[in-house]
Amino acid sequence: MQQYRGFPLGVADASVVALAERLKAPGVATLDHRHFRAIKPLHVPALTLLP
Repeated sequence: MQQYRGFPLGVADASVVALAERLKAPGVATLDHRHFRAIKPLHVPALTLLP
């Protein structure tokens, strides 16, 4: 959350990113592509967004 201060990232979205990083998952299922495209996770260059 501190890394994206000022960005409209909610707690639920931040939790999904944190879980993806912890599990080293390359993708997440979301309908919120606009916010997730801006995220730079630690384990991959960008998350694969499904669907």
